[in-house]
Amino acid sequence: MPTRMKSEVETRTDAEIAREVTRRMKEDIEVPDDRITTRVVEGFITITGIVNRAVQKDAAERCVREVKGVRGIANKIEVDPAAAPIEG
Repeated sequence: MPTRMKSEVETRTDAEIAREVTRRMKEDIEVPDDRITTRVVEGFITITGIVNRAVQKDAAERCVREVKGVRGIANKIEVDPAAAPIEG
């Protein structure tokens, strides 16, 4: 279920939003941006991909939340359980 955002009234095109999301993900060292894809439709963003750790999934969503004009987020990123370190 997508998360609806409380956003300021700001009109931005989907392309502008997508560019800023991509830039933010590339700048964030916790985000493996080469394994995440984004799709923006009318300000609603779906992020998908497979990452090694939950912190990477959370960081990607944080990048999206910080972008003005985003109306909602569907975070469909999966954490690969085979890649996660075993604690013990």
